[in-house]
Amino acid sequence: MKFLDQNKAIKIIFVLSFSLLAAFIVTLYFQDLFMANTIISPKQGSNYISIDARGIPYVNYKEGISGMDIEVQRNPVTTVHTAMDFYEEYKNSGNTTAKQYFINNVDWLVDNSISNGNYSLLEYSFDFPKYNLQSPWRSAMANGEALMPLLRAHELTGDIKYLDTATKFLNAFYVDVRDGGITYKDSPTEWWYEEYATDDNNSQVSRVLNGMLFALLGIYDYYNYTGSDDAKYVFVNGVNSVIKNLAKYDNNGYSYYDVLFTPALKYHQIHIDLLNKLYDITKQEIFQTYSKKWALYESTNSVWDNINKRHLVWNFSIMTAISIFLVLTASKLRTKSEM
Repeated sequence: MKFLDQNKAIKIIFVLSFSLLAAFIVTLYFQDLFMANTIISPKQGSNYISIDARGIPYVNYKEGISGMDIEVQRNPVTTVHTAMDFYEEYKNSGNTTAKQYFINNVDWLVDNSISNGNYSLLEYSFDFPKYNLQSPWRSAMANGEALMPLLRAHELTGDIKYLDTATKFLNAFYVDVRDGGITYKDSPTEWWYEEYATDDNNSQVSRVLNGMLFALLGIYDYYNYTGSDDAKYVFVNGVNSVIKNLAKYDNNGYSYYDVLFTPALKYHQIHIDLLNKLYDITKQEIFQTYSKKWALYESTNSVWDNINKRHLVWNFSIMTAISIFLVLTASKLRTKSEM
């Protein structure tokens, strides 16, 4: 029986190993540039987000995330951002088409809310493998950000359905994740609002930072509009949680996307901007401290420095071990063939 020459086998194995390492680095670099809750709207320009005849967006995840076979989906957060883009266009120009598209997007949020008694949720009808989420799952980021267009629609039209829906979205922040809600109640006064929420024990708890911060800004918008004590309570508890946990997202001056040590990459600047907004509202020094610290890192370090080296070392170690095993196997096969 004829086998590959040992030297050729070794060359092939090592070429394959280093190709896999290169692929891993590229994957790590781009892994969170496009998450399930993309913060890009169609008007900002995108190859993977389009709008239908009513102005409501679709997200093509097959184009946005390599290797994810969930294809074209509706996404509540993308719908919120699209609604706000059309709202700003209408306010700035008086464009009546933009106004109608704004209303269409807000109506989609109302029509697609899942009512659970006195609270409502926006659910996602597709799996999201990054955190092992099985559909349907829910998002505090979606519930929180949706408050903003709902309140503007109420202000613009006077239709009570928008304020009622916003109130039920706010009430969802009182419901723990394990009870079908979107909140981790770490203590009576420290509540974390989960962007990728599910009560499935097989999923990963991610505690994504930008999703938490966006949710807080939406809650504050509701409080500012209504003066609601409930909104103030939810906002303060959320702020307390961020204050307690913010250090976990610091990687020597660079920020993590989640508590799983995912590099923030493009979300790093978003973290800085959101912390500045929270500081303006609360005057809590910790928000300004980390905002300045992370901004300094952003201006003095390269993208390569932001890659999590532990992942690279672990992956390279595994591939090296596999390569050694394959080399030894090839050598034994060659020896047997010569006997």
